[in-house]
Amino acid sequence: MNGLTNYITEWNWTDIITTWYVLVDDAYQSVTEQSQHKIRRRGPAPLMNDSEVITVSLIIETFFQGHEEVGYAFVSQYLTDLFPYVLDLDRFNVRRRSLIAPMEAIRRNLRDQKLESEDPVRLVDSAPVTLMTYTRGNRSQSAIGGEYFGVVTSKKAKFFGLRLHATVTVNQMIDDWMVAPASVHDIKALDALVLDARDLVWSTPSFMETV
Repeated sequence: MNGLTNYITEWNWTDIITTWYVLVDDAYQSVTEQSQHKIRRRGPAPLMNDSEVITVSLIIETFFQGHEEVGYAFVSQYLTDLFPYVLDLDRFNVRRRSLIAPMEAIRRNLRDQKLESEDPVRLVDSAPVTLMTYTRGNRSQSAIGGEYFGVVTSKKAKFFGLRLHATVTVNQMIDDWMVAPASVHDIKALDALVLDARDLVWSTPSFMETV
């Protein structure tokens, strides 16, 4: 009986990944043309271009739940025909981090292409991003302070870390998002999320308002 591993390694991903790459590269070109600052200021263009790095990042996040080592091992072993100039993992990680801002700009570019102007409704919710166990939170060196201690009300559980806040369309596409310390309540984060929004109706699990 075939399992998940067989499905991942034996399925033909060429059409899906090629489509992703084309969409990413078109958006990348649009974003860089509009940007006043060059992403790369000097030196020759890398063999593995930025659009390939971003596409591989999408593969890792989508099929491997963000596990970079596992996802990158899969790409290096099974997708070398699509990514012939694959980097070593450390260099890929550096490139990936350097492209965080362009990746968000590309996401917004693709979002704007898909958003339905006649749909004013946005759903608002949050999710915990745990950095370490609640009881060991005081030992954290990356996030320091009582504001990083929070509660997941729906699960009646405490956690230490951050909270991802997002507005989402009815069709489940993320519109805007932000990350805040765990103690920041959804309502407070919402003020920042909808700061520049106009003519939208937003809804949380408990109420609905218009901006």
